[in-house]
Formats: sequence, structure tokens, C-alpha cells
Amino acid sequence: MRVASVENGSTWVPELFVQLKKVCKSYGSLFNGDPIEKFKRHVWVSPFNEEDVPGFVRLVGADRTLFGSDFPHAEGLENPVEYVEEIAEFDEESIRKIMHDNARALVTPQPLAAPLDAASVGARA
Repeated sequence: MRVASVENGSTWVPELFVQLKKVCKSYGSLFNGDPIEKFKRHVWVSPFNEEDVPGFVRLVGADRTLFGSDFPHAEGLENPVEYVEEIAEFDEESIRKIMHDNARALVTPQPLAAPLDAASVGARA
């Protein structure tokens, strides 16, 4: 499963992680694995440029951070290349992932890890 959150920013993610930790601590047996790690494997997020983009990248990773430009909307940049300035502290590979590669990978069809059958539908992943 791949999910992209765009036009929502990223400020909701740290609080979600706090709540997931609390719920997992109290009801861990309900989860098949760490829900935060599952989030980091399956969810891509496009932070707004005015947010703490480097902080978000450190929290979730460059692999799941998407560059987004929605100019002329408020969350867009008139000159989208300026977004690189927000992530300049990261290495060239991370910048390339955020600015290009992650979006491409997200929309590139992927084969299923295993064929679906009636028994696996609805099973915990």
C-alpha cells in the first residue's frame, strides 16, 4: 500500500506519532508490528515550505518526503526551485529523492509482493 498526503503539510505527523506510541503501548497486541515504522514504509508526505522541513525529514526520512509546488496557492512557491534551500543541509542523494525521485517512485506501478487470494484479503499486514 502506498499513500500520499499532499496539500496538508506535515505538522500533523509528529502528533500522530505521539498518539500512535501511546496507543501501541496500551494496546500493542492489536498491532502487527510498529505502526510508526509501517507509516514510514507506506506514507509519503509533502511538507509546506514554511514548515520545519528539515525536522520533518529527520523524523520520517528523505525517502518519504515529497517536494510539492502548488503555486499560485498559498502553499506554493513562485519559484519552486527555491524549495531546495529548505533542504540544503541534506546530501545530494536525499535532495534528489525529495525533489524528484520519491514522486516518480510513488506513481510508478509496483508488482504485488504476493498474489491476493480470499484468505489474505483483510489479513493484517
